[in-house]
Amino acid sequence: MSVIHTASDTVSATIDVGNNPRGIDCDETAGRVFVANFGSTTVTVIHTASNTVSATVTVEASPWDVACDETAGRVFSANNGTNRVSIIRTVALTTVLTIGVGAGPRELESVEGAEKVFATNFSVATVSVISGYGGC
Repeated sequence: MSVIHTASDTVSATIDVGNNPRGIDCDETAGRVFVANFGSTTVTVIHTASNTVSATVTVEASPWDVACDETAGRVFSANNGTNRVSIIRTVALTTVLTIGVGAGPRELESVEGAEKVFATNFSVATVSVISGYGGC
């Protein structure tokens, strides 16, 4: 993965993550970036101040995208290979729950502060809504 310095439009760092990185989202409050590694069944956690990998979280097969809900302290991984979404607790950086959605989940979008995540299900042309996950 490349880190781009936006003022100069140059690559300022290169960070090794898992195989076939696809989706990325940022937890600005915690200073972390989460990367879905489609070919590695993992989500890489990058510390933005040092541009280093601080953790790797195991999820299910073929994670396509990630979405952060900073308020709830959760990150979501759309696991395209299993038709499920993993919920990662950001304090412990562990998967705490996995929820079935439609076939072929790809894109995720979190509604900050509403405990609601939308997942597009590419294979069946639907959208799944995950809500009320703060207790997990």
